[in-house]
Amino acid sequence: MELTGNENSKGVYQLLGFPMYLMPFIGIARILALIVIWLPGFKRLKEWAFAGLCIDVVGAGYCLVMATGDIHMIWVPLIALIFVLGTYYYYHKISNAYQ
Repeated sequence: MELTGNENSKGVYQLLGFPMYLMPFIGIARILALIVIWLPGFKRLKEWAFAGLCIDVVGAGYCLVMATGDIHMIWVPLIALIFVLGTYYYYHKISNAYQ
């Protein structure tokens, strides 16, 4: 969404007080992390990609709560974090099964 210049994304960035030039950087970083996760091999790089996604999602949750003052805003990043951690868990389970 950050790479398309979506108005909703711009609104969230403005709400959080982030500069607009950060949008493409975050978008590209997320896409690169997902590519690394889905490509075979690159075990060490995958660990960094998962760590980066976790930091991104936790930071998003923290920023939303701090900017809005509403703890109920954390549910979207929390769902994303559950998906990232679930993918990480199953990545290790599958990679250990083939060794």
